[in-house]
Amino acid sequence: MTWTYHSIDAFSDYAPTWDAINKAGPDWPILDSAFFNIFLQKMGSGKEILACYKNPAEAGISAMGLFTETGKWGISTYQPAQAPLGAWICAPDANTEKLTRALLECFPGRRMIAAITQQDPNFIARPTDSGILLTLDYLTTPAILVDGSYEEFLDSLSKQFRKNTRRWENKLAQRGITRRLEILSEPGDMAKAVDDFALLESSGWKGAAGTAVHPDSPQGELYRQIFSHFAGKGEAFVHRYLYDDRLVASDLCLRRNKILYIMKTTFDEAEKDTSPTQLMRLELLAEYFEKHDVARIESYGREKSWHKNTAQSRRAVYHVNVYRWPLIKAVHTLKRKARIESQNRAELTD
Repeated sequence: MTWTYHSIDAFSDYAPTWDAINKAGPDWPILDSAFFNIFLQKMGSGKEILACYKNPAEAGISAMGLFTETGKWGISTYQPAQAPLGAWICAPDANTEKLTRALLECFPGRRMIAAITQQDPNFIARPTDSGILLTLDYLTTPAILVDGSYEEFLDSLSKQFRKNTRRWENKLAQRGITRRLEILSEPGDMAKAVDDFALLESSGWKGAAGTAVHPDSPQGELYRQIFSHFAGKGEAFVHRYLYDDRLVASDLCLRRNKILYIMKTTFDEAEKDTSPTQLMRLELLAEYFEKHDVARIESYGREKSWHKNTAQSRRAVYHVNVYRWPLIKAVHTLKRKARIESQNRAELTD
């Protein structure tokens, strides 16, 4: 097994190969080279490393990853906070342990630990733990399956959720408010749609905490570029929900192969008592069930009330740690266990 390493400046040259591996496997927009390239341009350090794997017995490159150094002894896949999956691409049936062990042994410098972060078992099978490999749950992500009829879907929801929905709708009707759903997908609409999203998010608690997307921030430009790029491929959609002519909820979404990924969502916190996000999603689901152009809805986030009410499928997104020697795995595992126990004790005493 042979890995070669390149400066991040070479990523554009290898982008067609990266995309060919993605297309033959997950074929998912958030694993496209363009997706990560936009992150690198806006938020990269310039010190990231491109790794390419080629088996001498096979033709061409069959696995690739973008890596950053983690301290003196470790490396990890490039993982911006806004990206749901780590920058790692390989065949779905690849032997993860063999690939990562060779990666660690070949990497420049004497590295002790390599981490492949936030992997989806739907795309790459979770490997079995071994003497040098350990997998860790990152989070349990829910999915909504668009299967059958919308009426059957509604019937599957709890009575309490349906009661709440009628209550929200009645409140709005009593106020004389008209609800309206918009779905934007044209490249020319993306910049304003992202800016409107950012302004709405900035008006809430995320704005007060300094974590919201803002039109003038690097994050704002990042999302404008991502959604303009994928809108040009017919794969970007911005959902907007309006009370009369006022924006009260919005989703930023990517879609391919009938799978919709909700990358970000926000709502007007002043309208919390009518739950505009959930009303918007119900109207969207009615369209999806009618048109059959979406089969599954993903969020790659922690389960929230919306998912608890509507999701039919859940799975664990996972990390992979591979160690140079079993002893290092044992020491690292003990340290991690001690850290978790210390955190748990601190929580109990708060």
